[in-house]
Amino acid sequence: MRKSPQIQKLYLKKLIHKKHSLSLTLNKRTSIRLMPILSDQWIRQAAQEQNMISPFVEHQRHDGVISYGLSSYGYDARVSGEFKVFTNVDSATVDPKDFSKNGFVDRKGPVCVIPPNSFALARTVEYFRIPRDVLVICLGKSTYARCGIIVNVTPLEPEWEGHVTLEFSNTTPLPAKIYANEGAWGAPLKGEIEVSGAKNAALPILAATLLSKEPVQLTNVPNLADIETMKALLEGIGSKIQPSDDSHALTVHTPIIESSVAPYDLVKKMRASVLVLGPLLARFGHAEVSLPGGCAIGTRPIDLHLKGLEAMGAEITIEQGYIHAQAPKNGLRGADIDLPFASVGATENLLMAACLANGTTRIRNAAREPEITNLGQCLQEMGASIEGLGTDTLVIHGVRSLHGGTHRILPDRIEAGTYAIGAAITGGELLIKDFPEELLAGFLPILQEMGVHIESRAEGLFVSSPPPSQLKCVDVITAPFPGFATDLQAQTMALMTLVQDTSSISERIFENRFMHVSELARMGAHIEIKGQTALVRHAEALKGASVMATDLRAS
Repeated sequence: MRKSPQIQKLYLKKLIHKKHSLSLTLNKRTSIRLMPILSDQWIRQAAQEQNMISPFVEHQRHDGVISYGLSSYGYDARVSGEFKVFTNVDSATVDPKDFSKNGFVDRKGPVCVIPPNSFALARTVEYFRIPRDVLVICLGKSTYARCGIIVNVTPLEPEWEGHVTLEFSNTTPLPAKIYANEGAWGAPLKGEIEVSGAKNAALPILAATLLSKEPVQLTNVPNLADIETMKALLEGIGSKIQPSDDSHALTVHTPIIESSVAPYDLVKKMRASVLVLGPLLARFGHAEVSLPGGCAIGTRPIDLHLKGLEAMGAEITIEQGYIHAQAPKNGLRGADIDLPFASVGATENLLMAACLANGTTRIRNAAREPEITNLGQCLQEMGASIEGLGTDTLVIHGVRSLHGGTHRILPDRIEAGTYAIGAAITGGELLIKDFPEELLAGFLPILQEMGVHIESRAEGLFVSSPPPSQLKCVDVITAPFPGFATDLQAQTMALMTLVQDTSSISERIFENRFMHVSELARMGAHIEIKGQTALVRHAEALKGASVMATDLRAS
């Protein structure tokens, strides 16, 4: 390991603008391009096995203090209790070439008071030993920045070791406090990431494999519990699922079925299980599917699925919690179906059923979500005749059979949007690799209105943001695609709590999707619910608390 006084001086310059706790974003060095972010698991292992951070606090500490310790993608370091406060008693000019140390006054204690328009030097409690292939970026926490106390950005180069010297600059006309043995750096979300395949595309596409007796190969399939539930459901029906060496690829082959029943013990875990209804009915002429479960965000009836299938000739009854569906002797027939609202699940189920129906089916007021387009593209690759993908009118010309094929699941726009919000919350910058911005058509303009920089690049979507205290308040209304996605509502609300003034979110998709508000309030958020609208007022900072995940996205 090497120690470099010159690097130390560089860090002094770069440590001017920081908050009250120090956080490290660790990046594996690969090239001049943005580097991948290292997770808390990696940081913990490096601290415990390589003594990279000493002393090491394994969990975030935040009760009554400015937070410090290990975070999701960084480490919040502490400032020690020894300070050098600048007073400039000897001269009226600060000269970097001839800077007098006599301008500093030594202070020790749990609190250091910095005079107006002055600064103080300190060091971290932690001693750092940076591995050869790691670059650390140190940034100040917004807890200080919002008060006008700035700590500068500093890199810790590979193989550097030591206590990091900090400079706290008081830009206000009032004395400012710095708290010893509490946090001083904040960890922005910085680097590049590849998002998973979209679960909401993978689930209907897995169901669609039932329409063919030939193998269907899928790639970019996310590794999620709901995917495992759908795979178990298909295997119970009779599908043979062959995993690939790539953990995100698999092949589904259903030459025959052993059962046309989707049982309660699986369907209750996941609402999307009902999507096997249309494919089973279209190919095999009968299906028995338990009424769906797996959702905690209000009433989400499947009556539109059933009415559409009845329009195609199916006889449907519901007995003891099961949907019993029987197709006519000659199979389902094409129909004109007008959906009263753009239901995603109904559009998917009816689209799949129509592929093997006799004649032409038209679905008007169809949902336009990218996941439906991706499903339609998979069906086209299997031989389906579909017109109007991406519009609100789908025209499906039924064919006798579908063949096998290979299809790639599109990237998850909700995951990408969540990471973009993470960059905005932390004042970071992020490259979301190979992600097309049109998948977030209704969301990105809101971030841009707030002041977040969005740029579409050849390698993906680039997001860069100032600290959230510098962002603007906005008013948001959730809507079907291409509007603002309801699945990004809770995450956006968390960002709004840190923005100056009052923002609002009006929920127009689900009637009970503000359950996370009470949990955010436990963390210090100021949110008022008025009917279908949440008014989000600025909170100085959110604090850690024990909370409940009321539904998937709110978590």
